[in-house]
Amino acid sequence: MEFYSSDSVQRRPSKAKTADRYEALATRLMVEVGESSVRASRFLSALQASGVQLRDLSEAVFAPRIVADFKGFKGQVSRLAIQQKWLCPFLVALRGDRTLVETAALLGLGTASSYHHWESGRRDIPLAHWLRAIDLLSGRLEAMLATISVPFDIGELGFKKVAPHLYSLFFADPWTPTVLTVLRLPDVAGGSSMSHQIDCVIRKTGILRDCVVGSLDTLVRLRLVEIRHAKFYANPSQFYAIPSLSSGQIERIHHYWFGRSIEMLERPGFHKVEQHALTHESKEKIIGWIAELRERIRTEVKSSGEPETLIHIGWQLAEFV
Repeated sequence: MEFYSSDSVQRRPSKAKTADRYEALATRLMVEVGESSVRASRFLSALQASGVQLRDLSEAVFAPRIVADFKGFKGQVSRLAIQQKWLCPFLVALRGDRTLVETAALLGLGTASSYHHWESGRRDIPLAHWLRAIDLLSGRLEAMLATISVPFDIGELGFKKVAPHLYSLFFADPWTPTVLTVLRLPDVAGGSSMSHQIDCVIRKTGILRDCVVGSLDTLVRLRLVEIRHAKFYANPSQFYAIPSLSSGQIERIHHYWFGRSIEMLERPGFHKVEQHALTHESKEKIIGWIAELRERIRTEVKSSGEPETLIHIGWQLAEFV
């Protein structure tokens, strides 16, 4: 199973080159903001002074997950205030439920105490390590950089626009493709806030809130959904194609949606995308089959003398696909 975008797809560089990439990115970012220090708090202070809202950065990394409120700043603030009231809570939330030992292993740190000192404020995390922590602990580095609107191509530094390594999560829950589909509806896409958009998705699909929130987190990590101006945007330039799914995954998808068939008759359309995703055939071929089947249904209903109904056609299509 692979994800594709309109750009060419390349694999991620090996882990041996990881540190060089983050160091190079940190250097470029510090040049852009006019700082020479390697401290993340100095970089964040410069961003704040330039008009970038630090809350936007935290939302790009964590939303829709609810985390502790970060201190909001206006005007000129000290590096120490940003470190203690924003950066430290950010690092705590970023580590999440992982132990310090697990976090150190993921980030390739020599000792577990390093991250503990950073999140407690005893030491200031270097910018390169902060960037690496965001990338490896959340998978949202590009989302954060998009919020900053860096004026250079990070591909020049060894970062590639690649098929996300988290692609297998797309079908881990049977409702995730549906959340992506509903997010593209005009009234959902035009919601006033992320919270309002989540409420709209729940109302339209009947999917539980925790499930919707989990799927949105997955979709952002997969870069199929972006966060801009505190709202979710489905990325129409990206699409998925799957060569196969395990029988267990297919069974879970069928069980979830066919178990809700009667309920979903009141919410037509949203539950069918998963079924379409289980075929190897082309989109054009599928559309042709459906058009042919609909015509056969119309002919059958007409010959029986009964009026054609959407429910009748809906059931036939669900069973067919």
